[in-house]
Amino acid sequence: GMFLYFSGDSSGSTMSERISLQGDATRKLEFRVSAASDGTATVQYYFGAQLPCPDFKPGCVDCEVASADCAAGEAPQCFGNAELQCNDPAAMEVVTGVSLASVSAGHPTAIELSGSPEPGAQLMWGVHCGDHESNAAPVELVAGVTPTFTLPVPGTFVLCYQAPGASTWVQQTGVSLSVVAPTASSVIGSPVTPEHVRVGIPTSISLPGIVAAGDRLAWTMGSCDDVEPSWDPTDGSLDNRYDTFTFDAIGDYRLCWRAAGGSDSVEQ
Repeated sequence: GMFLYFSGDSSGSTMSERISLQGDATRKLEFRVSAASDGTATVQYYFGAQLPCPDFKPGCVDCEVASADCAAGEAPQCFGNAELQCNDPAAMEVVTGVSLASVSAGHPTAIELSGSPEPGAQLMWGVHCGDHESNAAPVELVAGVTPTFTLPVPGTFVLCYQAPGASTWVQQTGVSLSVVAPTASSVIGSPVTPEHVRVGIPTSISLPGIVAAGDRLAWTMGSCDDVEPSWDPTDGSLDNRYDTFTFDAIGDYRLCWRAAGGSDSVEQ
């Protein structure tokens, strides 16, 4: 049971009442206030952490236990809420893989799909497939076109698939995507030295900044949006760090950067 304290009904023009629970709540509680007449009231409530935190939160059961409610041959999917979804196992493996393990937040990125997704199907990345409001916007699959996704925030997301004409989103087994923060435009500062080099001559260039493992760069006379940074620069800080480049044509070059795990290309 639970031990509750109630200060009792109070009366008068100004009233104050108090209720408290001693120890842990052992069942779901509802807090309601009713008034005998019109007026203004202030309700304050406080609660503490449940220690140790249980493996299953109050009111939750293991998804495999809940699967008893599914028909024979169906597989359960749970999303951390009251929704239990029972699917044909084949529907959970329509998409079996994706071409990228990670992308940059906020950057439209084309991602190739493996498996047998149908044209007209809807694809959506999310924390889970039951959280439609906070997930990325759905993309319709067009025959012969690699779908492009824009995921607005960093995190790890699963792929949700909705077959043509269906209304149910089905999480695809083993398919996930890591989203990293956008590349900053100030990874490399100035001055880059030397500022002038000769065509066709390998030249050591100092790039002032902090280079993380997995960062990539490219030089271009055009727009950074049109290049894929692929050069692996020397990791570390500015001290005694140089990279050797050879430029094949005369012109003014821009330095394009991609942070580790990203899919964007940002001018420095």
